[in-house]
Amino acid sequence: MNGKVYFSAYDSVNGRDLWVSDGTETGTHIVKALNTTLSEYQSPLTVMNGKLYYGVHDTSDPHLFATDGTVNGTQKVSDVIFDVESAYAITGKPVVMNNKLYFRGVSGSHWVLYVSDGTSAGTAIVKDKKYAGIIDNPQYMTVVGNKLFFSAADGGTYGNELWVIDGSAAADEASMVKDIKTGTGSSNPKFITAMNGKAYFQAADISANGLWVSDGTESGTSMIVDANTVTKPTSLTVLNNKLYFFATNYTTASTSFFMSDGTTAGTESINVNELYVTLDEKAVIATMNNKLFFKATWVPNGTNDVLCMSDATAAGTAMLKDITPGTASGSTRPGNFLVVKDSIYFSALDGTNRYELWVSDGTEDGTKLFKNINPSGNGDLLTDSY
Repeated sequence: MNGKVYFSAYDSVNGRDLWVSDGTETGTHIVKALNTTLSEYQSPLTVMNGKLYYGVHDTSDPHLFATDGTVNGTQKVSDVIFDVESAYAITGKPVVMNNKLYFRGVSGSHWVLYVSDGTSAGTAIVKDKKYAGIIDNPQYMTVVGNKLFFSAADGGTYGNELWVIDGSAAADEASMVKDIKTGTGSSNPKFITAMNGKAYFQAADISANGLWVSDGTESGTSMIVDANTVTKPTSLTVLNNKLYFFATNYTTASTSFFMSDGTTAGTESINVNELYVTLDEKAVIATMNNKLFFKATWVPNGTNDVLCMSDATAAGTAMLKDITPGTASGSTRPGNFLVVKDSIYFSALDGTNRYELWVSDGTEDGTKLFKNINPSGNGDLLTDSY
């Protein structure tokens, strides 16, 4: 935001709080010390109208804060209890549509969907358009054009299904798109991703999890590739109008790297035998300069969870750098990727330090520790940067 990188980090003095960097070590510092409880969690950072929004424990409970990057400009927005634990994962990351922030918060004993214009008075619960009830456990919120897609339940009639908010409507109301797994069963839509005006996602009908697409209508929601071909598509990412993801290849029963143009015929495996990926919410793919960056096990040297790079071909996919050389099973666990111009920032372990801030220009020599924020022990960058 405004030419600077903002991120969450932990030090032994302030606990977990918001930090800022101008790209130099001396210009990297805490924005405002809020975390009196030294909590483990702080949510991802979301920009709206020139301010950064995030959830943090300022008391025993977490709340929504906004900052313009200054001490005096960092203020609490609402007393709604903010779900920071889910928000630092991709399942509950807040999103912005039409100058409004959508996030998970508490209502009674439920996690529900809230909408905010950045003020306390303008923060409210999003209701079910059909029944005016609460929408339970919203996850994977993704903006596609003028629509907000997410996974949720209605509180009892249906299971966890695909929902949508029409951004062109006057009211902030949500509707279930389709009962993919009919009745009270759940299709559990995951990894919802926008491409060419449609939402692509993983979901299960009567069988295992396949690849689906939706335009926000029931008739326009269908399966592209069933689970008998591609099972459990994970980490959906778009590059040059193509969808890339990891999944289990049903034929070989092994994890594969896939590419799709959004059609059944145009979905194919990029056969990288040296690659193994755990199919979970942490297997995020980032893009920079027409390359894909991700965490994976690189089989040739038995190195677990390292930074890999791909040009979307089998021959052009490899480990970018062994951050812990000489350690056969050394895991660097890179994550929290953020692209700023021609650099990608991420958190990683190096065998000496705990989770600290790293940077890469896409070359082995240009992949290095950016700053050791907590030299005495554990910097532990758990959440996204912005």
